[in-house]
Amino acid sequence: MHARHYLALILILAPLLTGCGRSANLLAADKPADRAALEIRLKQLLTDRVATAQRARDAMQAAFEAETVPFAHLVTAIDNLWKAELAVANAPDERIAAHKKHVESFGQLEDKIEVLYNEGRPGGAAEVYATAQYNRQCAEIALIEACIAAGQKYPLPPHPAPTNP
Repeated sequence: MHARHYLALILILAPLLTGCGRSANLLAADKPADRAALEIRLKQLLTDRVATAQRARDAMQAAFEAETVPFAHLVTAIDNLWKAELAVANAPDERIAAHKKHVESFGQLEDKIEVLYNEGRPGGAAEVYATAQYNRQCAEIALIEACIAAGQKYPLPPHPAPTNP
């Protein structure tokens, strides 16, 4: 593995290793001033994490296209970006926008892989194509659920049926 692959893996795995889910414990400060400072720091970290996740996703996309990392690494990077964007979303519209972006990301990826799959080219293996479809469907389900919860219409046209299922 090249150094950039290790960096990409670190960016993906860092949230798991550093305990990103501990934000509730940070806010248990004794003084209101401490709490306010922690809330400011938390908000900054959440915002920074979106930018970091975007860079990791972009790096993983390039590495996948260069056939130097498996598809699962790219899926993880896309999901990490989605989770980071949901964490900073405050209003239903912002959450729906994050879900919509996630569906579009997997939809575009599925379309690219479908072409490779139909042409029998590298990167278009049946399991990669099926995994891309599955992840787009999962993202679409989450978007539909968010729309139902917010009482909003579905914001995207239906994804076209596969040309070679």
